[in-house]
Amino acid sequence: MLASVAPGGTLLVAGHDPGDESVDYAGYYRPDEIARLLGGEWTILVHESRPRNRPGPEGTHHTRDVVLRAVNSGGEPAAGR
Repeated sequence: MLASVAPGGTLLVAGHDPGDESVDYAGYYRPDEIARLLGGEWTILVHESRPRNRPGPEGTHHTRDVVLRAVNSGGEPAAGR
């Protein structure tokens, strides 16, 4: 996924804040994990938990989302990450 973002391109990842629910995310990458994989060619612009501004579907218990926005500032693609 990281290697597909061209130099100057933006990576945007959003997901449920794991603090809001007790879901097993073992098979998924979360924004926090992706942020740790970004190398020096990336500039993180936003990496935070935000309250949802609209209610979720009925039965949804989370009220916050984690947002990661980063720009590939150039250099070699992040192949193999």
